[in-house]
Amino acid sequence: MNLMATPSVGFPEAVKRGFNNLFNFNGRDRRSEYWWFVLCIAIVSVIDVFLIKMVFNIFEKSSSEFMAYFLTFVVLPLLSLLPAFLLLSVQVRRMHDRGKSGLLPVVSFASYALTVILFFLTVGISLKKNIDVDKDNPAVVAMAILIILYIILSCIIFVFALLDSEPRDNKYGPSKKYIPRNP
Repeated sequence: MNLMATPSVGFPEAVKRGFNNLFNFNGRDRRSEYWWFVLCIAIVSVIDVFLIKMVFNIFEKSSSEFMAYFLTFVVLPLLSLLPAFLLLSVQVRRMHDRGKSGLLPVVSFASYALTVILFFLTVGISLKKNIDVDKDNPAVVAMAILIILYIILSCIIFVFALLDSEPRDNKYGPSKKYIPRNP
């Protein structure tokens, strides 16, 4: 069967599809959908950094212990996880487009999320008990291992995201890029 490639998806359409499918881990996404959405999330990440800076400024000015703990242990972790969470479903669908399981992005996200949680718990405990956190602390060692795992998995996901779509239908659905050419 002769296949022909369909036109790639533009930035507005990719962003729309990405946000409309945030909780959809089924199906396939083309490279153009993936990379345009990654660009959008990179922009969101820059905004996220400014939001984190604002939270730190509020934290510094806050005299309320409750507000300080709420900002430190609820708002900051959520803002830190936001970009990775927004990319999760599109990464899974991109892996599916290559005929691969979506497990790599899920494990990658889980290792990142656990690192963030451990970081904020470690900081909280050290602030509460007024102790220093050193490199021999088990939480620091665990964070280092999780970060290494996250980096390795992110590199693998990056390589797969660069590769072209599987031209034929696979167990995750029909190809969005390649369609049968009319005779």
